[in-house]
Parts: sequence; C-alpha cells; structure tokens
Amino acid sequence: LRLAAENLSPIADFAKDHGIEILVETHKGALAHDSSSLLRLRKFAASDYIYANVDPSNYWSDGKDVVKAVARLGPLVRGAHIKDAIEREGTVYWAPPGKGVVDWLAYVKALKEIGYDERIGWLNREYEAGITGTFDKDPVKGSKDGYGYISSLLREVSSNTGSV
Repeated sequence: LRLAAENLSPIADFAKDHGIEILVETHKGALAHDSSSLLRLRKFAASDYIYANVDPSNYWSDGKDVVKAVARLGPLVRGAHIKDAIEREGTVYWAPPGKGVVDWLAYVKALKEIGYDERIGWLNREYEAGITGTFDKDPVKGSKDGYGYISSLLREVSSNTGSV
C-alpha cells in the first residue's frame, strides 16, 4: 500500500495541477479494498487529491457495509456507481439495480446525508449483468432499464425528503 501510495502521489499532484481528480474504487483483492484501506492509501500518498468512487455491489460482495463506508468517507466520495449483485452457488455476479441484494434506498439516503447530491450529483450506471445469462446481455437495454429503476427510486426519495 505504501509503495502504491508513493507512486500515486506524483500522479495525484499532476492531476490536481490539471483540474483532474483521482478516484479510487475499492474492491476485494485490490490494495484499496475498503474504506479503511482507501483512507490509508490517501494518507500514505500525502495527497488531498485522491477521492473515492463507491460501488455498493463491491462492498456487498466483499462483506462490507456500503452505508457505513459512505458515512466514513463523507466528502471524499466523488463517484457513485449504480450496479447490483447476486450470488449463485457461492459466486457473486453483477445484476441490474433492483434485481439483486443492494439496499438502494439506504445507499441513496447515505449519499444524500453526506451532501453528495449537492456537491457532485452524478450516479454512474455500470452494466455488467449480461455475464450471468440471467439478465439482458444488451448493455444499452440493461442500462435503460437500470436508469428507469433508479430514476423512480430517486423520485420517491425526493418526494419524501426533498431533492436528491
């Protein structure tokens, strides 16, 4: 992690000088595999220009709580993925949002609580669900369906709590 941070530090400085943010997405098997290790990476790099891209399906598949991670990372969350997960015979597969195990309402509320909707607001749809054979293999259709689900959820949350 320290070696990665040493190499990431000058990249982060270069990015900052050019108005680009470095976002790190955590995942099992990666050096930054959860919110704690991402924070250590950031500290070792001695850079305030390394941020988090949060993918709730990665946290779930790694046995971590994405809502706690979002709260812990707070304003460092600069990217938010929309991708669900399912488990089949001990293997995790990606799924369209609303078709898997992610608690989307809790995730969206956590993002709202840290002010993500006002600071950034982007929700990035990531479609990898076709691999299971269970869901549509067409990424355009899958993405449109996912957009429909997330849009309806955002409207619901917005009507209950104000804007999202």
